[in-house]
Amino acid sequence: MAATVAVVGMPGSRGVEAALRACAVAGVTAAPVGDPAQLARVWRSATAAIVVVSAAAWVSGLPRRASVAVLDDAAGSELDAWRLAVQLGAETVFEPSADPRTLVDWLALAGEPAGPPGLVIGVAGACGGAGASTLAAALALRAGSSSMLVDADPSGGGIDVLLGVEGTAGTRWPDLRASRGVVAADVLAGAVLRVDGVAVVSWMAGDVAPAPVEAMDAVLSAAIRGSDLVVVDLPRGVDAAAEHAAARCDRILLVVPASVRAVAAASAAVARWSSAGTDLGLVVRHPGPADLTPAAVTDAVGLPLLGVVPADPRLANLGDRGRFVQGLRRSPVGAAAEAIGSRLHATREAA
Repeated sequence: MAATVAVVGMPGSRGVEAALRACAVAGVTAAPVGDPAQLARVWRSATAAIVVVSAAAWVSGLPRRASVAVLDDAAGSELDAWRLAVQLGAETVFEPSADPRTLVDWLALAGEPAGPPGLVIGVAGACGGAGASTLAAALALRAGSSSMLVDADPSGGGIDVLLGVEGTAGTRWPDLRASRGVVAADVLAGAVLRVDGVAVVSWMAGDVAPAPVEAMDAVLSAAIRGSDLVVVDLPRGVDAAAEHAAARCDRILLVVPASVRAVAAASAAVARWSSAGTDLGLVVRHPGPADLTPAAVTDAVGLPLLGVVPADPRLANLGDRGRFVQGLRRSPVGAAAEAIGSRLHATREAA
């Protein structure tokens, strides 16, 4: 449902007209209040409120409420706007000379979910073929429709191929490159691919130009506001957008197969992702070609062990045939991913 924003001020005035234009751009429903007698009712029911400085006398005595902004329409001195903001407990004051996009972004956020932000988990592989994308997809799918899977690897061919939906219509990264500022969470979730109820932001085969950092930030911010869990499939070759995504993760899982070569490669991966300033944890894919136990891999890599994912060649085969989702339901990989996800949520709640 679109947010309803009370726009308090004289109809046709400069400030009210500016606020109404901003509401239209932000995609929120404006509720103009041009009669002080109507104000008390709308003040209580609106999602947010913008009060034009020239209407300061109208709001005298109203109780404080959340999500209020003051719009300086140059009807008085600059000090008048800030006095009104203090009186109302407003979040911000929008000046006439300010970038109009700041008001649009504030309005767009007014209609966003008000709950706690989603848990953000990055998944990276220590080496090629580690199974990072498989684990990322499994984490999101086992969490259900309250999760979103974000493919941050433009050279990976598109996680939609792994999921068997590369032919399905939906917004992908090439369509999102121009995203800036506030992207509505419900608009993003409704536009992208849906796989077994899970929203998926995927790259596509043949398009390897990285996303701008601003686009990654806008998309991730929307995902975090609208989801309980956001899983980011991180690339092996890091670009600026992937670095930004890694920095926004609450935890990065490094997937290391139980093999000597993978353990040797893990030190470089640990150095690469540690630079993001995010906590790292280890997931061991076991068994591997070498007789390495998960404990031995943990000792060698030096990260806390967060889970062991069974090697399941059958799931890989089903993925190549476009049946990954069906195969995951019966695969031990799915159960392992669910256990890891539950552990990460419990750790966050305990923090």
